[in-house]
Amino acid sequence: MKKSAVHFGSGSIGRGFIGKLLHDSGYQVTMLDVDDSIISSINAIGGYDLYLINHNYQKVFIDQVSAINSLKDTQGAIDAIKDADIITTAVLATNLEKIAPILSKGLKARLQLRKAKINILACENLENNSGVLRKKVLALGEIKENDLESIAAFPDTEVDRLVLKSERNGEPAIDIGDEFELVVDKTKLVNPGVEPIKNAFYTTDIHKYFERKLFIINTGHCWAGYVGHVYGYKVIQDVFANKPLLRATREAMKESAVLIEKKYGFSKDDLDDYISFALNRFMTPGVVDQIARVSRNPIQKIALRSG
Repeated sequence: MKKSAVHFGSGSIGRGFIGKLLHDSGYQVTMLDVDDSIISSINAIGGYDLYLINHNYQKVFIDQVSAINSLKDTQGAIDAIKDADIITTAVLATNLEKIAPILSKGLKARLQLRKAKINILACENLENNSGVLRKKVLALGEIKENDLESIAAFPDTEVDRLVLKSERNGEPAIDIGDEFELVVDKTKLVNPGVEPIKNAFYTTDIHKYFERKLFIINTGHCWAGYVGHVYGYKVIQDVFANKPLLRATREAMKESAVLIEKKYGFSKDDLDDYISFALNRFMTPGVVDQIARVSRNPIQKIALRSG
């Protein structure tokens, strides 16, 4: 019997990144969402299309996918969670609280039926993302902590992929880049010896990968955005087309990399490769990213972190 996955969130990241990885890992995927237009579109054809940026926007069809409106069909969503082999999310960190109630009900059903313990991966741009979701579930008071521990594992993740909303023939579409990173905390998996998602990277120290992304990729993106604003550019790709500014962006990222190398023991070569990975993603042909978007919320981005 084919493995089954439940994924919260059928937006561009949900379909273009996590949904595709689940599909490529051999799962039949049920997406839980509240957007009737996307839900109907998925169910009408049993999947959805993606367009590969690095392959001249070649279209690929992701099959074996269905979708449920978790607000209108609560029981259907609970049943899907009850029968799943893995659960993932891509709903934005601010929405984890909104999905906690239906997740709690589904886990309670699994508990009552003595189902196997399940991995729940919150694939959000947030440190301790799955741990935050776990706290949201516990805060509802429907499942005791020892019962939740017996029925679900919440390994944290670090996520990165170029996924863009676009349009084809007047219809919404999703474009994705080839390169991606999904890092999973293997110490919190149900079974640390079993890797539930193909092509993910499993580690015993998720924090260092989160900080590597935060202080290298975010540094480069922000630096290029701020300098681009000073130069009067409208899109960040113009910054990378300016060879001196591209070199300066790389140097800014290398400064952050020195800290990460000393703090966590990454090799210089690995960090140089990581910087190249990031810059190649930033410079993907056909991608246009507005300076105003990249440079927004500067105080939040450069503020001291608590703890």
